Amino acid sequence: MTLLAASLSFELSTWWVLGCIALGAGVAGVLYFRNSFIKSPSSRQQLVFRALAVVRFTVITLLALLLLAPLFRSEFTETRKPVVVVLQDNSQSVTYGFAEGDSAKYVDDLAKLQAKLGDKFDVKSYGFSQELLENLNPDFRGEMTDLSRALGDVYNLYGNQTVGGIILATDGIYNQGSNPFYIAQNYPSIPVYSVALGDTTPQRDLKIDRVLYNDLVYLNDRFKISVEMVSQNLTPANTKVEVLNMSNRGNPTKLEDRAVTFANTGEVVTADFVLDAKTAGLQHYRVRLVPVAGEFTEANNYRDIFVDVLDSRQRILILANSPHPDIAALREAAESNKNYEVEVKFVQNITGIAVKDYNLIILHQLPSAKFGSKSVIDEAKKNGIALWYILGSQSSLELFNGVQSAIQISGKGQSLNEAMGSLNPDFSLFTTSEQFKQQLPKLPPLFVPFGQFKTSPSSRVLMRQRIGSVSTEYPLLVFEENTGNKTAVLLGEGIWRWKLYDYRLNSSHEAFNELVGKTIQYLAVKQDKRQFRVKPLKNIFLETESVDFTGELYNASYELVNEPEVSVTITDESGKEFPFQMNKTSKAYDLRAGTFPEGNYTYAAITNYNGKQLTQDGKFTISPLELESSNTVADHKLLFQISDNSGGQLYAPTQLDKLAKDILAGNQAKPVLYSTFKTLPFINLKWIFGILITLFAVEWFVRKYMGGY
Repeated sequence: MTLLAASLSFELSTWWVLGCIALGAGVAGVLYFRNSFIKSPSSRQQLVFRALAVVRFTVITLLALLLLAPLFRSEFTETRKPVVVVLQDNSQSVTYGFAEGDSAKYVDDLAKLQAKLGDKFDVKSYGFSQELLENLNPDFRGEMTDLSRALGDVYNLYGNQTVGGIILATDGIYNQGSNPFYIAQNYPSIPVYSVALGDTTPQRDLKIDRVLYNDLVYLNDRFKISVEMVSQNLTPANTKVEVLNMSNRGNPTKLEDRAVTFANTGEVVTADFVLDAKTAGLQHYRVRLVPVAGEFTEANNYRDIFVDVLDSRQRILILANSPHPDIAALREAAESNKNYEVEVKFVQNITGIAVKDYNLIILHQLPSAKFGSKSVIDEAKKNGIALWYILGSQSSLELFNGVQSAIQISGKGQSLNEAMGSLNPDFSLFTTSEQFKQQLPKLPPLFVPFGQFKTSPSSRVLMRQRIGSVSTEYPLLVFEENTGNKTAVLLGEGIWRWKLYDYRLNSSHEAFNELVGKTIQYLAVKQDKRQFRVKPLKNIFLETESVDFTGELYNASYELVNEPEVSVTITDESGKEFPFQMNKTSKAYDLRAGTFPEGNYTYAAITNYNGKQLTQDGKFTISPLELESSNTVADHKLLFQISDNSGGQLYAPTQLDKLAKDILAGNQAKPVLYSTFKTLPFINLKWIFGILITLFAVEWFVRKYMGGY
């Protein structure tokens, strides 16, 4: 940086400068000329007095000038070199193009390239796999490649600077993010010089291309795993594909195998397995294609999958007074969610029903005059099981009023009204979609018992009755939670027509299934009342992901607190423990435990609150990344397209010398001269005060020494 010019200016008029000079001259004259303090001074003394007068004049004048708030303005110039960005792919697939020992020589040649360009350019070096890293020394161990993110980050960092080019050293394989060609198109003025790494030759290899499966199944169900395999330049080949249970990592168990034959290159062979979900929890399976002689790599011969086996399927009982189209509509809507298992029974066959085995009981037109169903209702309330009443022409309003408190209806229910639904905007127990809100006014009416309706203070109304064009305050669908028991009441029959009309309007049952599904979800899910909760953000993490936990602690009033410390111990399959202390947030806890190797882990959280030890345990799994082994064929065509579109060229890794010469000889990017202006109040220059104090001290000391006053 070079100082080009400097100047001094004043906030007040420059005429005040003359006044400052006059003030300095006046003070010096009064002190040294009008009031001589030594009689008949010698010529030497007169010379000293004149010098002291000059010092006094200078100090007083400068002090006065500082009161005018002078500004010091300076102009600096700086020459900046154009930037060249070296962007090196650090993923595993790059090594497939290197012979033994070549990778070290390539890294050395790359360093020499940067040194050659350093005289003319400001060289910025980055490495990337899943993210951009500055000044990375390549080790080619990255487990995924996000080429578009790397290019995008470089453009964001240097897009507004003078860039001589981007040296992109990669094999063109990407397994994360979008196509990098479209990212590079946004900055065609920046040339991209591609160094084509990797190997474009399809190797002799067998690999598992895809594994299709459901990651959520239920205990004692059967589930299917479909494996798609492909051969590259290795035919004919006969081998086996097998499924191993890896949940007990120290002792993997082979469950099934299939013989497979690859007759043609590129042929996709499929094998299906049907397994039994015998154990609840997160199950780890490995699908393995037995290697054959001559394969390029065995890293893509297996794929790990994780299946969460749940022992918590919500069981729903539809208990009806008699057959009705509503029952089939409700059952089909509920079973559209695989978390729900639905049974239908009629009240005359009620003998032997284990009420406590269900999470929700839907009572269709019960209690009725013939079947009071009081024993079922009482047993459900005793066990905290939610009840959903659906009223109709067979319902007994008198018995209904006696078994629940959500709503009371005056009348005998012998006559029915046709009532359409009107959504209550103040309902807050759960949300409904815009599609449902728009469709509800168009749905046909339900048949509602005639009478007066009175809801309890704890009731929440989702829909009100609209009779003809008149919106009423009478409820149509109401919810209540009282002493831990949840209740819903639909005051009309004929909901099956809503299902048909939904299909007529939208060619689907989404809106109808939403209403039934959200009602069931609210009623059947029990509120978690545990005082202490710690859980990971998810059950399955990738090797590159940080394992994060959240924690909550509640006091006796069920308010969040976080005074005590919470410790978490993570244990791997070998029994090795990793202790952590959770961080306190505003009212809860969190923990960022970092990354862990592939495997199954358990955790145990402990805290002490009000003299009581509280614990929470669970488990999670670390899934391996297998992206880099799934594709080993370099895509140099993509690199050529990126370079050609931007005005760059494509080079082999052995042509780094030529690359350096071409950039130095042909690059049009020139150094840029930047001018910088700085304005500083003169009074902020502390060295000025040092000079003034020194001059004052010298002048005072000399004057006193010579007998002055």
